[in-house]
Amino acid sequence: MEASEKTSVEEPYNETAPELKLDHKGLPLIPQPSDDPEDPLNWSRAQKYLIVCIASLVAFFGTFSHATANPAYAQIGVALGVSAIDASYIGTICIAASGIGSFIWAPTSYVYGRRPVLIFAQAIVVAGNFGSAYAKSYGTIIVGRFFTGLGVASGNVLSFALISDIFCLHERGKMLGIQTVALFTGSHLAALPGGFIAQYVGWRWTMILPGIATSICWVLILFYLPETLYVRGLPPVEPTGKHYRMRLAGTKAAGRKLKLIDFARPFQMLKYIPILFVG
Repeated sequence: MEASEKTSVEEPYNETAPELKLDHKGLPLIPQPSDDPEDPLNWSRAQKYLIVCIASLVAFFGTFSHATANPAYAQIGVALGVSAIDASYIGTICIAASGIGSFIWAPTSYVYGRRPVLIFAQAIVVAGNFGSAYAKSYGTIIVGRFFTGLGVASGNVLSFALISDIFCLHERGKMLGIQTVALFTGSHLAALPGGFIAQYVGWRWTMILPGIATSICWVLILFYLPETLYVRGLPPVEPTGKHYRMRLAGTKAAGRKLKLIDFARPFQMLKYIPILFVG
């Protein structure tokens, strides 16, 4: 009886238990990479570091776009016939739009993928930067800055999602640190070239320069950033030449649609006192 009970309990477990994948120190990987070569967790270190570099540039030049025009408020006010205080609202509207955009791009990327959302949103950033730079009226520049901030939000939130997609839990700390430094350094450094450009070149170039930088980021995304969203539990990709298409489109959950509730989910965090206090 004891032998039969031992067989019935232990043998099925040994036969069905998947092989646990470990890191170089013998610790279990979280999450566990699949056997699919197109699983982003299985990508080469070189490709992962390239993605981190692109994501960091997108985050840096996003916040850089916010602040380069800050030293030029007086010049912008004179050129557009408003006060320096009114001119400062072009920075305020940019930051406000970034807050709104965060609630749009994050849930959208979980349905349609990181890559298409970044391509679309960064195109908005480029258009907003150049539109603001060549604005002929105060209203036009406000609209341009709104769209700049709206698009910049995609880099602010999705750059961190990219890292979570391609690195296991124990690897994310250092990469998220790099990403955070890039994100916050952009706005801090922007005033230095912004003041120089405004004084010696002209205030319009405080937005043309970010427009050029974000255009380069858009090209990098288009040609070098693969889709990192991966739905676990699907069959591995067959080695039939689908890999390139997979890198462009990723995997999507069957039947997953964007719902209105998806945009409200971040507010669920307000039930936690620390989040409510910081917010």
